[in-house]
Amino acid sequence: MTIDSVDNKKIKNIRKLNQKKYRDETNEFLVEGIHLVKEAYKEGLLKEVVLEENEEIDFKVDTTYVTYNVIKSISSLDTPYKIIGVKRKKNKK
Repeated sequence: MTIDSVDNKKIKNIRKLNQKKYRDETNEFLVEGIHLVKEAYKEGLLKEVVLEENEEIDFKVDTTYVTYNVIKSISSLDTPYKIIGVKRKKNKK
């Protein structure tokens, strides 16, 4: 199923990660682009992937398919990537 509403509850929660307060509360943040998402996956810190519809990725994580307008509403970039990851922060030692 593809989410096409920017008012979807899950999308609103993901979009909140653009705010420092919410990132600090959840210990999660957004990574944009395939390279950063792959690095997060390799580190074992990738919680979820938001992927533009009709794109595919072979990661064993929760994947949410969205329209271009939804991914644009999440992204902090003028021209968003087709993939955004929700990454857990590393534990401080």
